[in-house]
Amino acid sequence: MALQIRNSTPLIDSVGKKIRDEILSSGYSVGDKLPSVTELAAQFSVSDKTIQRVLSIMKEDGMLSSHVGKGTFLERLPYETEDEQIGGGTGTIAVLDGQSEVDLTQHTESWTTRIVHGMRIEAAEHGVDLLLVNESLELSSLSSKLMQIKDRVDGVITFPFTDNYTMCNLFRECGIPFTTINRPCANTMDNYVSANYLEGSKMVGMLFAEIKCRKVLFVTTQIAGIFSKELRYKGLLEGLRLSGSDSEVEILILDSAGDLNGYEAVNDVIKSGNVPDGIYCSGDYLAIGAMAALKKHQIPIGVEGGTSVVGSSGFELAAHVEPSLSVVQIPMVEMGKRAIKQMLEIKNSRSKTVPGEIIPTKLILRKSTPASLIETGWLERNIEYKTQINF
Repeated sequence: MALQIRNSTPLIDSVGKKIRDEILSSGYSVGDKLPSVTELAAQFSVSDKTIQRVLSIMKEDGMLSSHVGKGTFLERLPYETEDEQIGGGTGTIAVLDGQSEVDLTQHTESWTTRIVHGMRIEAAEHGVDLLLVNESLELSSLSSKLMQIKDRVDGVITFPFTDNYTMCNLFRECGIPFTTINRPCANTMDNYVSANYLEGSKMVGMLFAEIKCRKVLFVTTQIAGIFSKELRYKGLLEGLRLSGSDSEVEILILDSAGDLNGYEAVNDVIKSGNVPDGIYCSGDYLAIGAMAALKKHQIPIGVEGGTSVVGSSGFELAAHVEPSLSVVQIPMVEMGKRAIKQMLEIKNSRSKTVPGEIIPTKLILRKSTPASLIETGWLERNIEYKTQINF
């Protein structure tokens, strides 16, 4: 259901927004007198009755006051209360998945579906509808799709495209308020919600250094142009370096992020004789596939003399495979919730921008990494260490 100012209509909402925007753009100050009803009606090409209704609502909201024989005066600037911020518009937010990476395997739990679940929870709290655009979109067709939905939505939340810089420019050219899931690129400061992939991956690098891994394998899908994947790799390297490790690190870039992909890739690595003793995967399904390959070759997992494996999603399934998978827990549901909150804020921002948000990740240790890490309190000690030196 669309959110509207109380006792309102689409026309009242539209005129009310125009008057609010006019107050801001014309530099009104608290205490200034507004034009008369007749003057406002002429300016916005509506009836006196419509203007009277709009002004009445603005008075109810405490923005205006009237004095008989003197006129209408500004009591506070627009967009300072929650009711105004969520009032008006279509009450619908579009969600674009540029890569359409939903349900990559037979499993129903995926990165996209978990984030959208969070969006649904938060949208319901605010009475906002979601328009899900699940079709696979190329940048060449994005502009036409945006123009198709522009008048139907208040803004767009988008998942990453392969060229995020161009993607953001297209949104700006179309004039649609937007925010992105994940930071599009290193120099992006506004309009995004991201997990702290860098810090979580640093902890993985420190873990591999602690258990003295000599060969580390980073398994991922496309990394070029996907900033979250770049941050995972950078964090892994920084964690190793900061711990004084000189481990050899190899990147394995796959076409897809399913468990079968992880299995086949790691199986080939093992058959080549280059067995890693640490494997970090950009997704849990890749890691589950990697463990299946290790088990096929009877390589111990999570023990001294074997191979340790860490995923980077945090799906529920990871806790129930054998051995249970250590993961960097990505706050997917919370990312979805924050994206809706940010979109509502962006929608009503004068500049259409708000600072980007980075949400902490959490390293969860299970049986795919040595039990000694848990027994000795390694994780707790290093979290305290990171806090002390602002790691």
